[in-house]
Amino acid sequence: SGAAPSHTYTSGGTRTWTLTVSGGGGSCTRTGTITIIPPPAVSSMIKLGNPFRIKVLGSNLQPGIRVFIDGTEWTTLKYNNTGLMKIKGGKSLKALVPKGVATTFRFVNPDGGEVTLTWQY
Repeated sequence: SGAAPSHTYTSGGTRTWTLTVSGGGGSCTRTGTITIIPPPAVSSMIKLGNPFRIKVLGSNLQPGIRVFIDGTEWTTLKYNNTGLMKIKGGKSLKALVPKGVATTFRFVNPDGGEVTLTWQY
């Protein structure tokens, strides 16, 4: 009792852990693994026209990623791969993301990793 072990990982990968508890003349050891998956990262967003859409470049973008624009979930997405996706929507998207206005985008992977950024064109 009274122990509070913790560790912070700074990169992805699978790690093995071992915990040994001793006391009262006995001990118990348990070993397991934990997989650390980095959150999505967005390196750039590019406005594309006719119809209006936004090209998102980054890393660890997972299939099933959810996108929120100023708090509203936007579901018209085209997932290409872990480094590329497009937010589609034409006039509706353009109305939500007006030119010259800083807009907040939140990208949430199915594993719970997320990133939030502000972008304008």
